[in-house]
Amino acid sequence: MLLLVPALGAFGIEDIYVTDTVKTLSPEMELRNLYLQALCFKKQGRADSALLFLNKYVERDTTNGAVYMDIANMYISAGNYKESLANMRKAAKLEPNNYWIRRSEALLLIQNGKTEDGLKVYEQIVKDNPEKVDDIASLATLYGRVGKKREALNAWNHYANQMGVTENVSITKFDLLYSLGEKKYAEAVLDSLIATDPTIPHFYIVKANSYAYKAEFKKAEKILFAAKKKFPNESAIDQELSLVYLESNQTKKAVKSIKGLLSSPAVDFEAKRTLLVSSVADSAMSPYFGNADYEQLIQQYPKNDQAYLIYSDYLLGKRDNKGIDYLKKAVDVNPNNELAWVSLLSYYEGLDKTTYTVLLEKALNALPESGQLLFYKGTLSASNKNRQLALECWQKSADILAKNPNEKMRASLVYGIVGDTYMELKDTVNAFVYYDKSLLYNTNNTSVLNNYAYFLSEMNIDLEKAERMSGMAIAAEPKNVTFLDTYAWVLFKLQRFSTARLYQEQAVMLGGEKEIDIMEHYGDILYKDGDKNAAREAWNKAIKLTDKPSAKLKQKAETGVYVE
Repeated sequence: MLLLVPALGAFGIEDIYVTDTVKTLSPEMELRNLYLQALCFKKQGRADSALLFLNKYVERDTTNGAVYMDIANMYISAGNYKESLANMRKAAKLEPNNYWIRRSEALLLIQNGKTEDGLKVYEQIVKDNPEKVDDIASLATLYGRVGKKREALNAWNHYANQMGVTENVSITKFDLLYSLGEKKYAEAVLDSLIATDPTIPHFYIVKANSYAYKAEFKKAEKILFAAKKKFPNESAIDQELSLVYLESNQTKKAVKSIKGLLSSPAVDFEAKRTLLVSSVADSAMSPYFGNADYEQLIQQYPKNDQAYLIYSDYLLGKRDNKGIDYLKKAVDVNPNNELAWVSLLSYYEGLDKTTYTVLLEKALNALPESGQLLFYKGTLSASNKNRQLALECWQKSADILAKNPNEKMRASLVYGIVGDTYMELKDTVNAFVYYDKSLLYNTNNTSVLNNYAYFLSEMNIDLEKAERMSGMAIAAEPKNVTFLDTYAWVLFKLQRFSTARLYQEQAVMLGGEKEIDIMEHYGDILYKDGDKNAAREAWNKAIKLTDKPSAKLKQKAETGVYVE
């Protein structure tokens, strides 16, 4: 049966599904039908079928460049650049004036390592379309990549003629001219950038930085001194000067320059913080910076919590517990600083439960919707044997975290903990709901995959689902003894005893011989696999691992007979 479709543009269609092909169609309609079927399969995500019909099309008609381009794009999606290039070149021969085909051909040539051929195509594209500045930039970049510096320079000049003088192009042209030994022309390019607006200090810094990058530090320093006279209150020039001193190993000058910037009221807090932290992190500079510099920053910005926070990090990094005092000052200044609260709580956790509890309540009073702080309260409640409050806190924590695109992994973790807690309470309905939520936010949460699979196997339900999940867990962590035991147990429940034995033997060899559950499972699997003597031996080893073996385990060990 053929579904007739009205012609829309060049085979344009919306939602169609061609169910059959009539062999008595005219050649033109047969081609149209092949193309439509290919489009239908493509819309359904059936790329192989779509490609099959497109190839059938070109077997009958080798003159349609658009179809070859479709085939090339299909191969691109499949990662087959060799076939995509072959078909795109056929399309380009059929439609030599088609801009998009030629451009795609050039890109494919370059991706296939045929850079010179790609360059030739790009040269023709730019010649035929001189107004397309993006292609001029691509051509210039390609020239530079293959070492054709003069051609690259000419292309960038062509680009600048249309787009005007820009910072990035000026820097690129400087590098090209400098490498060609034409240093006067190179400097003139940067001077032209400055000339576009001599009142912008940044352009002078660009010029100095370009020379510093070439290790011409004296030249860079001279440019910055001249700029400093022109812009005496521009702290960015001093910052660049300090970098030049650092790069040229003029440590004393660098220290003096940075100290001046740290004390200057013209420099903002963020710039000072960056300078101080980076100086302390630099092994050559760190001996010259310390407590006094951080305290100066706090004096300058007594209401800025970040000043206290970076000083705290510095002190704690030196194992100086005075850093805790500055963490407390940070939250005094800004009670909404979650990072400071978390750092404080991390310090007191396990050290002083009373202080930890008080701080956590203060933190939650300031930030009642903090997913991380609510998680901490849930954990504290669980340690106090208040499971109901723990569940409430964890559920709210996970729901808040799940709304943040950057916290999906943590949300999955917390939902998994909620699921585990419900399982401890024998509430399997809610447990499975939260396990599913956990996997919704992280399909590879191995802990949840393992636990979910194990509980399903214990209940003897959805065993195929349990096998898939457990298999994913051991694929991620193939030497995890617990995961191996779970997978073996699921296979045991599926009555695939020989395969179960293979996995349980791995668990035992990797340290499971010290785990009572693993050894009991091992005995059960051995028994069902027909090795009854080895099963009894495993059960007896399991008994030796505990002072209180279960009645079932004792019966199996004594009788040598498996008990459900």
